[in-house]
Amino acid sequence: INNNWRNAYTFINTCNGVIDNAPEVPIAEAAKKRMVAEAKFIRANYYFILVQFWGDVTLNKNFQAVPSTAATRSPMSEVYDFIVQDLTEAAADLHQGLIKDVQPGRATKAAALHVLSKVYLTRAGSSAAKSTDYEDAYNTAKDLIDNRASSGLDLLPDFGNVYLEGNEN
Repeated sequence: INNNWRNAYTFINTCNGVIDNAPEVPIAEAAKKRMVAEAKFIRANYYFILVQFWGDVTLNKNFQAVPSTAATRSPMSEVYDFIVQDLTEAAADLHQGLIKDVQPGRATKAAALHVLSKVYLTRAGSSAAKSTDYEDAYNTAKDLIDNRASSGLDLLPDFGNVYLEGNEN
């Protein structure tokens, strides 16, 4: 459990560094936008792990260049709101097309919507619940399911083929 905490904050700070320093990086705007969206997707995933384990956690929204031993826990509701914001922003800028056209392992709009739906469901069962969480989870998942063809997503006809070589994505 200790490693989850330590590693999550190391990786969150790395994501914060990418997001905060992106404007200064001399690369194509499209690539920069995609990298920031991927960093927000990853950061949201790490905060989601933390909030599920510990509830109120330290919320670092910016890159920490100097080591610090001071920390203040933010309310779980604030952490969930930040996760939802990151995933919503990431989904807007991540790859929108067919999953087969993306390098394996890269975040996509479909992945962000999947995680966002899961976040809404998880928050709905917590003390940070909002009255619209179940509906938001449903609508987000339904949107993903209804538009699965545009992403090249679908269920395999034979569940036994899930782990066959070539079905990694």
